This record gives sequence, C-alpha cells and structure tokens, in this order.
Amino acid sequence: MDEYASLQAWRRVREAFVRQAALVRRADAELGSLILLSNSNNFYFICLQVFNGAGGEDGMSLNKVYYLTSVAWLCARACAVVLAAAEVNVRSRTALGFIYEYPDRSYNVEVQRLEKQLTKDVVALSGKGFFYLNRGILLEVGNVLGII
Repeated sequence: MDEYASLQAWRRVREAFVRQAALVRRADAELGSLILLSNSNNFYFICLQVFNGAGGEDGMSLNKVYYLTSVAWLCARACAVVLAAAEVNVRSRTALGFIYEYPDRSYNVEVQRLEKQLTKDVVALSGKGFFYLNRGILLEVGNVLGII
C-alpha cells in the first residue's frame, strides 16, 4: 500500500473513532442523570446495610443470614452495573494496543493523531461529569467502604 493510501485509511479510522466518541458523549448527556441516580442509590443502600449490620448479634441467626445475603446482593448488583457500563471505556482503548504494535516504518501523522486521541480522550459514561464509569471506580468505592 502506498503512503497516501495508508494515510487516508488511517484518517478514516481516526474519524470513525471521533464519531463513535461523539455518540458516547451524546448518550452520556442523555443518560447521565440516570447513571448518577442509579449509582448513588446503590452506594446509599450498600452503606445503609453495612451500617445496620455493623452492630449485629453473635452467632448465626435468620437476621444475620438476611444481612449477609442482602449486602452480597447489593454489592454484586452495583458491581455488575458499573462493570457493564465500564466496558465502553475498555473498548475505547483496545485499539491502542494495535497502534503500539504498528511498525515504525509505516507510522504516519494520522496514526500519531489517533494514538494521541486514544490516550488523552476519555470515552466513558459518567454520572453528570461527577465520575466516570471505569473499572477503577470499583476500587475507589471499595476503599471508601473499607473493604479494600
């Protein structure tokens, strides 16, 4: 493939990435309030259950089983929601690995631009800009709750 055709191909790839990132931002603008409400609700109820179960009784009673099951369910639900939404961020960065493996002799300005956009541009769903849903947010929440 000649240099001009390669340049045009990479330009089309970069422009497709820009369009897809714009689509994610538009969806984020529409769903941001719902994401914020959902994650706040999950975090509140997890904190409430941890607070209610902190002064629990000794032994294995029905209340203790309910508490443990409830906390496990709330944590699993919250983690599943965050991981599903975080997949948007993960998928937006998968092309970066291919660019790093791209041969130096074929490297051009469009590849450089795409690499810069992939590393600097955050493509993720957010809760109205307060937080981005990526895998790291689970560690942050676990740290706040004292689990990690």
